[in-house]
Amino acid sequence: MQNLIISSLDAKNNGEKDELNLIENRKCSKKQMKILEAATRFLAYHYYQQNPEKWLTVFHNQSNFFNSLKRTSRRVKYPTNYERFLKNCFPNISSVELIPWSMPISLTEKQQRIVMQLHRRSDKV
Repeated sequence: MQNLIISSLDAKNNGEKDELNLIENRKCSKKQMKILEAATRFLAYHYYQQNPEKWLTVFHNQSNFFNSLKRTSRRVKYPTNYERFLKNCFPNISSVELIPWSMPISLTEKQQRIVMQLHRRSDKV
């Protein structure tokens, strides 16, 4: 983690764009990518350290954590997606009571399905 943070701060921001598309043709510089990677890995580490049981219950692994961030950003990026997300998904997600993160978690079967929607591909949003 420390090396990733240091390398992101040390990366040159020469405006050169990398070929990695973050979301729908949005390209960013190598420095921006390093900073984004460091920030998301730090978030993953922080949430795991704060409540490992909840982390494993909700995300199972880092890949699912990153996928949930990507999917959430897609869901709220465009006004129509955002409205649909608020109407169809948000009430279900908020019913799981993930916040505050420090609280223990105990999920019903229905709540487990809702949590899986956070990091599962969905054509509907």
